[in-house]
Amino acid sequence: ITIGGQRLKLPSSLTTFDKEGNGGLIVDSGTTFTMLPESLYRQVLNKLKSAIRYSRSVKYEAALGLDLCYELPSAGGSFPVLPTFSLHFKDNVTITLPAENYMSMMSDTYDATRATTSATAAVGCLIILSSGDEVY
Repeated sequence: ITIGGQRLKLPSSLTTFDKEGNGGLIVDSGTTFTMLPESLYRQVLNKLKSAIRYSRSVKYEAALGLDLCYELPSAGGSFPVLPTFSLHFKDNVTITLPAENYMSMMSDTYDATRATTSATAAVGCLIILSSGDEVY
């Protein structure tokens, strides 16, 4: 995994199999949320926190039970620019996810003390979650 040009260190248990066939990582593109082992998830959170310069939306994090939500500028209907998020596979195959595949967008209304030229802002929440460190 590379976020904003910085490659994460994956535990060897996610990239190799032992003699019993345990290990590796399953990629399921048909789910709404991406689930990562806790140790890898924490790396993803830390990289995104350092790469995304927008204000956090603690209100949405608390309401939704998600770890990272940001107040993002309304970009005239287009998705705001966020760090690249790439998955790397065997044989030099890389898939770079569009931001909307790892952040879910919602609308929010600023209060009067925070109003800008636009009365609304977008809130983006990370839709990658921890699956814990259980071996299945």
